[in-house]
Amino acid sequence: MCGFVGFCDSEIKDGEVKKNIALAMSERIRHRGPDGYGYYSDENVTLGFNRLKIIDLVGGNQPMVSRDGRYVLCFNGEIYNYKDLRQELCELFSEDFQTESDTEVLLKMLIHYGDRALERLRGMFAFAFYDRKSGGLILVRDPLGIKPLYYGIFDGCFMFASEIKAFLSHPKFKKELNNEALPLYLQFQYVPTEQTAFLGVNRLMPGHMLAYSEGKTSVERYFDLPVFEKNKYKGYSFFAERDGEKRTFLPYKRNAKEISRRLDAVLSKAVERHTVSDVTVGGFLSGGVDSGLIASYAKPKKLFTVGFKDQGFDERVYAMHRAQSVGAELKCAEVGAEEFFESLPTVQYHSDEPYANLSAVPLYLLSREAKKQVGVVLSGEGADELFGGYEWYEDSNVGKLYRFLPGALRKTAAKRALNGRIGDFLRRNSGDAEKEFIGQAKIMTETEAYSILNKQYKMLKSPLTVTEPLSRGAEKASQLRKKMSLDMQLWLPFDILNKADKMTMASSLELRVPYLDLSVLSIAEGCGEGLLMRGKTSKYVLRQTAATHIGDEAASRHKKGFPVPFRSWIREKKYAEKLRSAFLGEMCAEFFDRDKLIAMLDEHVAGRSNNARALYTVYSFLVWYGVFFGDTEEKSFTLDTAALGIDKRMNDTKSGIDTAKVKGNMKDKEDEKAYSDNSWL
Repeated sequence: MCGFVGFCDSEIKDGEVKKNIALAMSERIRHRGPDGYGYYSDENVTLGFNRLKIIDLVGGNQPMVSRDGRYVLCFNGEIYNYKDLRQELCELFSEDFQTESDTEVLLKMLIHYGDRALERLRGMFAFAFYDRKSGGLILVRDPLGIKPLYYGIFDGCFMFASEIKAFLSHPKFKKELNNEALPLYLQFQYVPTEQTAFLGVNRLMPGHMLAYSEGKTSVERYFDLPVFEKNKYKGYSFFAERDGEKRTFLPYKRNAKEISRRLDAVLSKAVERHTVSDVTVGGFLSGGVDSGLIASYAKPKKLFTVGFKDQGFDERVYAMHRAQSVGAELKCAEVGAEEFFESLPTVQYHSDEPYANLSAVPLYLLSREAKKQVGVVLSGEGADELFGGYEWYEDSNVGKLYRFLPGALRKTAAKRALNGRIGDFLRRNSGDAEKEFIGQAKIMTETEAYSILNKQYKMLKSPLTVTEPLSRGAEKASQLRKKMSLDMQLWLPFDILNKADKMTMASSLELRVPYLDLSVLSIAEGCGEGLLMRGKTSKYVLRQTAATHIGDEAASRHKKGFPVPFRSWIREKKYAEKLRSAFLGEMCAEFFDRDKLIAMLDEHVAGRSNNARALYTVYSFLVWYGVFFGDTEEKSFTLDTAALGIDKRMNDTKSGIDTAKVKGNMKDKEDEKAYSDNSWL
């Protein structure tokens, strides 16, 4: 796990200038890799790399250059089947490896197989692969979007990085707010488009690759998610459209015992692969089935959970029981209102874009504690999206009957519904999933968002402009599969995985997600709907599998995760005044109708309504904007290496890079000269 930056700019000729820019960009994301720094530059491309040592603590430094000097690789992530691929390369091509790293395996797979190597990779990754001979550069992001990668062109300079904040240190980067992102953010709680909150900065989408050459870019999708119809499905595929391959429909599998047995074997193997590491592996644990099952397979010595100082928002008792059952020590990060509000600016900084998932703050605080004892954690992200774990997926008999009513009547009832179980039912059954469902975190309706925005930010971009293109081809799928498919494309990569990566890497901690192994995806996609939702039981087949490991009671427990008691905190005067002060500020007046926000806050404090999520979404945006565009921009959000127990190895006072140590890794004077010429690292 690491972070890299790079740029291509024919106007910058001075090698020292290129080096200084790369160092400055890399310093912005040093938290992703405080264990070492690497640099490469030639007439076409400049690369900077921060390394977090996980596999092969001695070798595997990057940017990694092929022995003939033609190819250069910067790679962030892990290839879990790298040992199998390494053996294959040795047998088929008589390859001789110089390191024990998965980076060298990936480099040689790309050299021998080109983009077809992507079909063979099992892992999480974002990488830049450069061919010196052709001058071509490709950027690749893993199929499900576990690792992030961003790019943009500014004043003729093509730049890319693992995090957007790295661009702030490039002299050609022009920092501007993408105004169209704001109304969508208010509805989704994240920016749900390829275009980010920074104008001109795009995210490379999951399962996509970008080619850059001679000032031109082209983006291609290399991985296709499953396609579903009512009683059959097409599995995922690599390069299916490009090569004209045809995926045939297969019937759903409905034998619960057989699927549970297969899932047990596949998930056990996936967890085993995800525990390969040269540093200590621990795990995150809530009181639910997802993380509990992962812990039962992995049996780590260290587990970590979150507790809240407010009663009724705590799963520590369940987590303690699960930790004891696997013989692990459980550490708890306790979160209160004070810690939450103090950490929010740092959380927004590390998020890169405005982000209003309340659980990001406890995850950030938990990661800080975990990093003191382990270098890697396993977590349960992805289980809900693959196996149908959310309440919004429920489709009761009453709901099926209700949907026989005219659509116009159901939509009117949904618009007038109050918050609560009845209101949720009416909204959930108001229409077709592709027209009404935008994912798990629908904070506001389009009308509600526009009602609090100033005129210049009331863009005409409806949520349907985001969701409808993602629903094409799924018209014949069931309501459940439509919702799950949309969450796999939006909620999972844009919210859940983005949060998991950014909040853990803020503390130089690697998080791994065994449920998102493609072998597990292949099991989930073939499950009949009765194996996903059975009555009001979500994740039915996963719970059946888990029961054999963690018991029936734990396997049937409903999901909580890390629920944050924000709604009760802001009914206290101290914290209500924090929001009130922000809403009355001049910065807020630029974007929002302040009177309406104050009215919403007063209604919430008085207990007349629950506006907590909407208020937090607005407040988070204002904090984020203050960090990147306002008075708090210059605040230092540097990595606290002492607090995290990390040896600080970048000790040059100007750049933060120990260049002497980098050169000291070279084997002899000849290698050092080559490093100075930037042809071999």
